[in-house]
Amino acid sequence: MTESVREWFSAAAKRRRYVEVEVALAQAQAYLGIIPVEAAAAIVETAAGYDPDPGLVAERMSAHGHPMMALVEVFADAVGEHGGWVHWGATTQNIKQTGDVLILRDVHAVVVDHLRAALGRLADVADVADETADLPMAARTGSTPSRSRSGTRWRSGSTSCCGTSSVWSSLHRGCCGR
Repeated sequence: MTESVREWFSAAAKRRRYVEVEVALAQAQAYLGIIPVEAAAAIVETAAGYDPDPGLVAERMSAHGHPMMALVEVFADAVGEHGGWVHWGATTQNIKQTGDVLILRDVHAVVVDHLRAALGRLADVADVADETADLPMAARTGSTPSRSRSGTRWRSGSTSCCGTSSVWSSLHRGCCGR
């Protein structure tokens, strides 16, 4: 999971996500009649499979001092004749924040999937603990054998899910669903 999540936060992945946001913006603006439909179509077509050249973005950034404006300029140049409609009326902060939130949404989905799988395995461990609760076994604390003073038996499963109940119930309630 770590490598895939790390890739989502790479500069290249962020640039691609920001271009996706520019595409969504152009489509919405064309639908509302704010920009020409042909311009939105050109933006969508250019973005399909588009991977901004990091060298060109860096070159433009040295001229602008702002990474988002450099990306917008490079993408607008790639769009060509209708490139002037890229980023029309948008703020760079909105594009960046929207792209970043979309990345976080994707990462969140992966984390929740992994958490569900881990909690499922933990539930299996708890089931085994319940099934073997009546088995006599020696317990040790450090190097000293442990004895129950109250006469109650030790339940190996009693603490196997300690601290996960709130996470488990949150997942079942659906607050972490997609």
